[in-house]
Amino acid sequence: TYPPQVSPYSKFGDPPVTLYLSEDKSFYLDLYIWMESQTSIHQHSFEGAFLVLQGHSLESAYEFVRKKPIGPSYWGELKKISLEPLNAGNLRQIYPNSRLIHRVLHISKPTVSLVLRTNIPNENTEIQYNYDFGQLASNGHIPGDVVAKLRALSWYLRTGNTPTFEMVESLLPYAELWVTLSNHKQSAVILKKLSFLHCDLDLLEDMNKQKLFIAILNLLTIDEEKILFTAFEFNGSEWTSWMKKNYQMSPEDCQDKLKNALNAISWIDENAKKTTFLKDLFYPESASQPI
Repeated sequence: TYPPQVSPYSKFGDPPVTLYLSEDKSFYLDLYIWMESQTSIHQHSFEGAFLVLQGHSLESAYEFVRKKPIGPSYWGELKKISLEPLNAGNLRQIYPNSRLIHRVLHISKPTVSLVLRTNIPNENTEIQYNYDFGQLASNGHIPGDVVAKLRALSWYLRTGNTPTFEMVESLLPYAELWVTLSNHKQSAVILKKLSFLHCDLDLLEDMNKQKLFIAILNLLTIDEEKILFTAFEFNGSEWTSWMKKNYQMSPEDCQDKLKNALNAISWIDENAKKTTFLKDLFYPESASQPI
Protein backbone atom coordinates (compact mmCIF):
# COMPACT_ATOMS: atom_id res chain seq x y z
CA THR A 1 0.00 0.00 0.00
CA TYR A 2 1.05 3.57 -0.62
CA PRO A 3 1.42 6.09 2.20
CA PRO A 4 -0.60 9.35 2.06
CA GLN A 5 0.39 11.25 -1.07
CA VAL A 6 1.80 14.70 -0.33
CA SER A 7 1.12 16.27 -3.74
CA PRO A 8 -1.18 13.94 -5.71
CA TYR A 9 -2.08 16.61 -8.26
CA SER A 10 1.36 18.12 -8.68
CA LYS A 11 2.81 18.53 -12.17
CA PHE A 12 6.31 18.22 -10.75
CA GLY A 13 7.12 14.76 -12.07
CA ASP A 14 5.02 12.61 -14.38
CA PRO A 15 3.79 11.36 -11.98
CA PRO A 16 5.17 12.12 -8.49
CA VAL A 17 4.75 9.26 -6.02
CA THR A 18 5.24 9.62 -2.25
CA LEU A 19 7.01 6.52 -0.92
CA TYR A 20 7.37 7.60 2.72
CA LEU A 21 5.88 10.32 4.92
CA SER A 22 7.18 10.80 8.45
CA GLU A 23 4.68 10.55 11.30
CA ASP A 24 5.00 14.24 12.11
CA LYS A 25 4.88 15.05 8.38
CA SER A 26 8.11 17.03 8.67
CA PHE A 27 9.81 15.22 5.79
CA TYR A 28 9.01 12.74 3.04
CA LEU A 29 10.49 10.66 0.24
CA ASP A 30 9.18 11.12 -3.30
CA LEU A 31 9.83 9.21 -6.51
CA TYR A 32 9.70 11.34 -9.67
CA ILE A 33 9.29 9.89 -13.14
CA TRP A 34 10.15 12.43 -15.80
CA MET A 35 8.82 12.08 -19.34
CA GLU A 36 9.43 15.73 -20.20
CA SER A 37 12.27 18.13 -19.45
CA GLN A 38 11.85 20.67 -16.68
CA THR A 39 12.89 23.91 -18.36
CA SER A 40 12.28 26.32 -15.47
CA ILE A 41 15.17 27.89 -13.57
CA HIS A 42 14.17 27.89 -9.91
CA GLN A 43 15.15 27.79 -6.26
CA HIS A 44 13.51 25.72 -3.52
CA SER A 45 11.55 26.53 -0.38
CA PHE A 46 12.78 23.31 1.25
CA GLU A 47 16.02 21.39 1.72
CA GLY A 48 17.02 17.80 1.12
CA ALA A 49 18.73 15.82 -1.62
CA PHE A 50 17.94 14.09 -4.90
CA LEU A 51 19.38 10.91 -6.37
CA VAL A 52 19.25 10.00 -10.05
CA LEU A 53 18.04 6.39 -10.32
CA GLN A 54 17.74 6.10 -14.09
CA GLY A 55 18.46 8.20 -17.13
CA HIS A 56 20.60 11.20 -17.96
CA SER A 57 20.10 14.87 -17.09
CA LEU A 58 21.91 18.19 -17.31
CA GLU A 59 21.96 20.43 -14.25
CA SER A 60 22.79 24.12 -14.69
CA ALA A 61 23.51 26.34 -11.68
CA TYR A 62 23.07 30.13 -11.37
CA GLU A 63 23.22 33.05 -9.00
CA PHE A 64 20.86 36.03 -9.02
CA VAL A 65 21.77 39.60 -8.15
CA ARG A 66 18.69 41.50 -7.01
CA LYS A 67 18.49 45.06 -8.29
CA LYS A 68 14.93 46.34 -7.96
CA PRO A 69 11.82 44.98 -6.21
CA ILE A 70 8.54 44.86 -8.07
CA GLY A 71 5.77 43.79 -5.71
CA PRO A 72 6.69 40.33 -4.37
CA SER A 73 9.21 39.86 -7.21
CA TYR A 74 12.60 41.26 -8.19
CA TRP A 75 14.30 42.54 -11.29
CA GLY A 76 17.96 41.65 -11.39
CA GLU A 77 20.68 39.77 -13.22
CA LEU A 78 20.86 35.99 -13.51
CA LYS A 79 24.46 34.80 -13.82
CA LYS A 80 25.46 31.39 -15.15
CA ILE A 81 27.73 29.34 -12.88
CA SER A 82 28.08 25.77 -14.16
CA LEU A 83 26.59 23.01 -16.31
CA GLU A 84 27.06 19.39 -15.22
CA PRO A 85 25.90 16.01 -16.57
CA LEU A 86 23.94 13.82 -14.15
CA ASN A 87 23.80 10.03 -14.50
CA ALA A 88 22.29 7.18 -12.50
CA GLY A 89 23.90 7.13 -9.07
CA ASN A 90 24.64 10.86 -8.92
CA LEU A 91 23.50 12.50 -5.67
CA ARG A 92 22.93 16.24 -5.22
CA GLN A 93 22.11 18.24 -2.11
CA ILE A 94 19.14 20.61 -2.28
CA TYR A 95 19.77 23.87 -0.45
CA PRO A 96 16.89 26.22 0.42
CA ASN A 97 16.40 29.71 -0.98
CA SER A 98 18.99 31.23 -3.30
CA ARG A 99 21.79 28.94 -2.10
CA LEU A 100 20.71 26.70 -4.96
CA ILE A 101 19.29 28.22 -8.13
CA HIS A 102 19.27 25.59 -10.85
CA ARG A 103 17.60 23.98 -13.83
CA VAL A 104 17.56 20.23 -14.38
CA LEU A 105 16.90 19.20 -17.97
CA HIS A 106 15.91 15.55 -18.11
CA ILE A 107 17.41 14.31 -21.35
CA SER A 108 16.39 10.64 -21.24
CA LYS A 109 12.77 9.48 -21.36
CA PRO A 110 12.05 8.41 -18.74
CA THR A 111 14.44 9.84 -16.18
CA VAL A 112 13.75 8.65 -12.62
CA SER A 113 14.87 10.49 -9.48
CA LEU A 114 14.40 10.02 -5.75
CA VAL A 115 13.95 13.12 -3.58
CA LEU A 116 14.21 13.29 0.21
CA ARG A 117 12.95 16.66 1.39
CA THR A 118 11.60 18.67 4.28
CA ASN A 119 7.93 19.51 4.39
CA ILE A 120 7.65 22.24 7.02
CA PRO A 121 9.22 25.62 6.23
CA ASN A 122 11.01 27.63 8.92
CA GLU A 123 11.10 31.38 9.51
CA ASN A 124 14.04 31.77 7.11
CA THR A 125 12.36 30.07 4.17
CA GLU A 126 11.60 32.23 1.15
CA ILE A 127 8.94 31.57 -1.45
CA GLN A 128 10.03 29.37 -4.33
CA TYR A 129 11.19 31.82 -6.95
CA ASN A 130 11.35 31.00 -10.63
CA TYR A 131 13.85 32.92 -12.74
CA ASP A 132 12.80 34.04 -16.21
CA PHE A 133 14.34 35.99 -19.08
CA GLY A 134 17.62 36.24 -17.15
CA GLN A 135 16.11 39.20 -15.29
CA LEU A 136 12.98 38.40 -13.28
CA ALA A 137 12.61 36.43 -10.03
CA SER A 138 8.91 35.73 -9.42
CA ASN A 139 6.78 33.39 -7.33
CA GLY A 140 6.79 29.86 -8.76
CA HIS A 141 3.46 29.19 -7.01
CA ILE A 142 1.14 31.93 -8.24
CA PRO A 143 -1.71 32.99 -5.89
CA GLY A 144 -5.17 31.94 -7.00
CA ASP A 145 -6.46 35.46 -7.59
CA VAL A 146 -3.50 36.17 -9.87
CA VAL A 147 -4.15 32.96 -11.80
CA ALA A 148 -7.76 34.09 -12.34
CA LYS A 149 -6.63 37.51 -13.62
CA LEU A 150 -4.11 35.92 -15.99
CA ARG A 151 -6.77 33.59 -17.39
CA ALA A 152 -9.14 36.53 -17.94
CA LEU A 153 -6.35 38.46 -19.69
CA SER A 154 -5.56 35.48 -21.90
CA TRP A 155 -9.22 35.23 -22.93
CA TYR A 156 -9.30 38.98 -23.61
CA LEU A 157 -6.23 38.72 -25.85
CA ARG A 158 -7.49 35.66 -27.71
CA THR A 159 -10.58 37.58 -28.75
CA GLY A 160 -8.32 40.13 -30.46
CA ASN A 161 -8.44 42.92 -27.88
CA THR A 162 -5.49 45.04 -26.76
CA PRO A 163 -5.07 45.44 -22.99
CA THR A 164 -4.49 48.78 -21.27
CA PHE A 165 -1.81 49.49 -18.68
CA GLU A 166 -4.44 49.52 -15.93
CA MET A 167 -5.48 45.97 -16.86
CA VAL A 168 -1.99 44.53 -16.49
CA GLU A 169 -0.45 46.74 -13.78
CA SER A 170 -1.13 44.36 -10.88
CA LEU A 171 0.28 41.43 -12.88
CA LEU A 172 3.67 42.98 -13.67
CA PRO A 173 5.54 41.02 -10.95
CA TYR A 174 4.65 37.69 -12.60
CA ALA A 175 6.58 36.18 -15.51
CA GLU A 176 3.37 34.66 -16.89
CA LEU A 177 2.09 38.15 -17.74
CA TRP A 178 5.12 38.92 -19.90
CA VAL A 179 4.91 35.52 -21.63
CA THR A 180 1.16 35.93 -22.24
CA LEU A 181 1.61 39.38 -23.78
CA SER A 182 4.47 38.18 -25.98
CA ASN A 183 2.24 35.48 -27.47
CA HIS A 184 -0.14 38.04 -29.01
CA LYS A 185 0.89 40.46 -31.76
CA GLN A 186 -1.52 43.18 -30.67
CA SER A 187 0.41 43.45 -27.38
CA ALA A 188 3.71 44.39 -29.04
CA VAL A 189 3.39 48.13 -28.33
CA ILE A 190 2.39 47.83 -24.67
CA LEU A 191 5.00 45.13 -24.13
CA LYS A 192 7.73 47.41 -25.45
CA LYS A 193 6.52 50.28 -23.26
CA LEU A 194 6.39 48.08 -20.17
CA SER A 195 9.88 46.73 -20.76
CA PHE A 196 11.18 50.30 -21.07
CA LEU A 197 9.39 51.52 -17.94
CA HIS A 198 10.15 48.61 -15.64
CA CYS A 199 13.50 47.26 -16.76
CA ASP A 200 15.13 47.73 -20.15
CA LEU A 201 14.60 46.87 -23.79
CA ASP A 202 17.01 43.92 -23.54
CA LEU A 203 14.13 42.13 -21.83
CA LEU A 204 12.39 41.57 -25.16
CA GLU A 205 15.51 39.96 -26.62
CA ASP A 206 15.98 37.81 -23.51
CA MET A 207 12.32 36.73 -23.62
CA ASN A 208 12.66 35.69 -27.25
CA LYS A 209 15.82 33.74 -26.48
CA GLN A 210 14.10 31.83 -23.67
CA LYS A 211 11.08 31.04 -25.86
CA LEU A 212 13.29 29.95 -28.75
CA PHE A 213 15.39 27.68 -26.55
CA ILE A 214 12.35 25.90 -25.10
CA ALA A 215 10.64 25.58 -28.49
CA ILE A 216 13.69 24.02 -30.14
CA LEU A 217 14.52 21.76 -27.19
CA ASN A 218 10.98 20.34 -27.24
CA LEU A 219 11.37 19.43 -30.93
CA LEU A 220 14.66 17.57 -30.56
CA THR A 221 14.09 13.84 -30.09
CA ILE A 222 17.65 12.47 -29.98
CA ASP A 223 19.40 12.68 -26.61
CA GLU A 224 22.72 13.71 -28.12
CA GLU A 225 21.10 16.63 -29.95
CA LYS A 226 19.46 17.87 -26.74
CA ILE A 227 22.82 17.77 -24.97
CA LEU A 228 24.54 19.64 -27.80
CA PHE A 229 21.86 22.32 -27.91
CA THR A 230 21.84 22.81 -24.14
CA ALA A 231 25.64 23.06 -24.05
CA PHE A 232 25.51 25.67 -26.83
CA GLU A 233 22.81 27.72 -25.08
CA PHE A 234 24.55 27.68 -21.70
CA ASN A 235 28.25 27.87 -22.50
CA GLY A 236 28.26 30.25 -25.46
CA SER A 237 31.58 30.33 -27.31
CA GLU A 238 33.04 27.68 -24.97
CA TRP A 239 30.39 25.08 -25.71
CA THR A 240 32.49 22.79 -27.90
CA SER A 241 35.26 22.74 -25.28
CA TRP A 242 32.68 21.74 -22.68
CA MET A 243 31.41 18.95 -24.95
CA LYS A 244 34.95 17.67 -25.53
CA LYS A 245 35.63 17.60 -21.79
CA ASN A 246 32.36 15.93 -20.78
CA TYR A 247 31.43 13.81 -23.83
CA GLN A 248 34.72 13.42 -25.72
CA MET A 249 33.30 14.94 -28.90
CA SER A 250 35.46 16.95 -31.28
CA PRO A 251 34.50 20.58 -32.01
CA GLU A 252 33.88 19.66 -35.65
CA ASP A 253 31.46 16.87 -34.73
CA CYS A 254 29.66 19.15 -32.29
CA GLN A 255 29.19 21.88 -34.87
CA ASP A 256 28.10 19.53 -37.66
CA LYS A 257 25.65 17.52 -35.57
CA LEU A 258 23.96 20.52 -33.99
CA LYS A 259 23.67 22.39 -37.28
CA ASN A 260 22.17 19.31 -38.96
CA ALA A 261 19.68 18.91 -36.12
CA LEU A 262 18.54 22.54 -36.32
CA ASN A 263 18.45 22.53 -40.14
CA ALA A 264 15.99 19.64 -39.93
CA ILE A 265 13.47 21.91 -38.15
CA SER A 266 11.41 23.45 -40.95
CA TRP A 267 10.74 26.85 -39.41
CA ILE A 268 14.41 27.58 -38.63
CA ASP A 269 15.12 29.53 -41.80
CA GLU A 270 17.88 31.99 -42.64
CA ASN A 271 16.07 34.74 -40.81
CA ALA A 272 15.90 32.66 -37.61
CA LYS A 273 19.58 31.77 -37.93
CA LYS A 274 20.46 35.45 -37.93
CA THR A 275 18.82 36.14 -34.54
CA THR A 276 21.31 36.83 -31.76
CA PHE A 277 20.97 33.41 -30.17
CA LEU A 278 21.42 31.18 -33.23
CA LYS A 279 23.75 33.53 -35.05
CA ASP A 280 26.54 32.45 -32.68
CA LEU A 281 26.31 28.97 -34.21
CA PHE A 282 25.58 29.64 -37.88
CA TYR A 283 27.40 32.97 -38.30
CA PRO A 284 30.05 33.12 -35.57
CA GLU A 285 32.16 35.60 -37.52
CA SER A 286 29.39 38.22 -37.20
CA ALA A 287 28.06 37.24 -33.78
CA SER A 288 29.52 40.32 -32.14
CA GLN A 289 27.77 42.65 -34.58
CA PRO A 290 24.31 44.07 -33.80
CA ILE A 291 21.34 42.67 -35.67
